[in-house]
Amino acid sequence: MRLASQGLPKSGSVGFELMDNQKFGISQFAEQVNYQCALEGELERTIGSIRR
Repeated sequence: MRLASQGLPKSGSVGFELMDNQKFGISQFAEQVNYQCALEGELERTIGSIRR
């Protein structure tokens, strides 16, 4: 939260659009990792929008 209040990270985040480009036959583990990354990206966006 402290870093977010300083405007970090500066790069764009990837949310649930990460799930749009999954390949057929992806392993369950890889799917879960992508889902976790998507959730973290959406959380980052939400926290950033509250600050404004």
